[in-house]
Amino acid sequence: MKLIQKIKNKAPNRYFRKGAATMVTMAVVVAVAIGINVAVGAVPESITKIDMTTGGLYTLGDTTKTVVESLQKPVQIYYLVQDGQQDAAVETLLNRYAQQSKNISWELKDPTVYPTFAHNYDDASEGSLIVTCGEKYQVLANYNLYQYDYDYTTGNYDSSFDGENQITSALRYVSSEETPMIYQLKGHNESQLPSDISDRMKQQNLATEQINLLNLEQVPEDAAAVMLVYPQKDLTEHETQLLQSYLDNGGKLMLFGGLPQSDMTNLSGILSQYGLHSTNGLVVEQDSAHIYGGFPNVLLPNIAQNSMTQGADTNGYVLMESCEGIVVDEELPENVTATRLLTTSEQAISKANWTELSTWEKEEGDLQGPFSVGVWAEKTIEDTQSAVVWFGSAGLLDSNADALVNGNNSALVLSVLAGLAGQDVETLGIASKTLAAEYLVVPTADASRWNIICMYVLPFAALVVGIAVAIRRRMA
Repeated sequence: MKLIQKIKNKAPNRYFRKGAATMVTMAVVVAVAIGINVAVGAVPESITKIDMTTGGLYTLGDTTKTVVESLQKPVQIYYLVQDGQQDAAVETLLNRYAQQSKNISWELKDPTVYPTFAHNYDDASEGSLIVTCGEKYQVLANYNLYQYDYDYTTGNYDSSFDGENQITSALRYVSSEETPMIYQLKGHNESQLPSDISDRMKQQNLATEQINLLNLEQVPEDAAAVMLVYPQKDLTEHETQLLQSYLDNGGKLMLFGGLPQSDMTNLSGILSQYGLHSTNGLVVEQDSAHIYGGFPNVLLPNIAQNSMTQGADTNGYVLMESCEGIVVDEELPENVTATRLLTTSEQAISKANWTELSTWEKEEGDLQGPFSVGVWAEKTIEDTQSAVVWFGSAGLLDSNADALVNGNNSALVLSVLAGLAGQDVETLGIASKTLAAEYLVVPTADASRWNIICMYVLPFAALVVGIAVAIRRRMA
């Protein structure tokens, strides 16, 4: 009896000690859990959230990282959208940019809370991103962040997210100390530079302005390059003199030619100093692998792989309609080097009588290819180096043609233009990322095995573990 009483007297203390120990353990567990939660919350989203999307929708590429890491000034991005209506893709991408550099931050601006905020920025509207650095800014409309390309094979539209390309281009533009100026000559019945090309040039931190050399005494000193788009009239003597002087002092000329209606004696004289001459005829391709839509005058030329074209897909296509051929001298003038950018097949011909075309076949007087339809020529004069880029057709700038080759026409033009202006081509041209769903395909055998594991093995294992734990607690 004394032994039983002794045990009863000690029991409450033992149970109390066990209860206290349990509470302490629970408190420690809760504290550790809170600590882990806080620590995980401090880890960047790029680590805690794995990008499983097709093409890495939320993963910043090497080009973006190079641009972001080179930022020396703070950049503020405003997302103009009602709170709760944010685009998840845009918001996630902005977070990744902010985590990549301490010089980038972004802020939500709800237009219902800040109704006049958008008035400070031209073209800003709901859904826009406004990228600012000091007094420079660029507005990215919501519809510019997505691309919709028509697939002629399936008859459907393929959607892609172009957010990284747009934001990185805006970062480059607003953070740049200087913006290279590209002057477009006018006064020769030239074609206008398409607006989408102008917009892309702005994203690439290139400014454009039209000038008439007849009203000037020299090409402006800040000209990074001069552009001439499909002129129908020749340069005057005065213009030729100014352009020649500009090139002799290290200037750069980009020419989009074609089939002019009049002689171009003065312009041809400038080009001949770089060993370049026109065939003065319409290039017709006889190789079906180098034409589009069955039309021999709609070319799909070969794209050279070099530093000037690396911003384009050299394994893809560019489309050019109604080209004049370019002949490069076998023996170039002294101190001149020429690089062929675009070439036809050997089966191509140049139709001399193109104004009265009656057949695609070769006739007397027609020249036999291959021809260049895109050339980069450089000339070294003492300590300066001038350059001429000549494309055989202004059709390279056509928006419809560009869409048919998934933007490779404009990518090539901008890549070459960047080289002319002294920009780093490697930091240009970020491809948009597809939004198409990619389904996980599991073979039937694997599906059956995983069904058995999930429906039978795992529940049975959980039951066995539960029974074992219950028995152990009863025996304790």
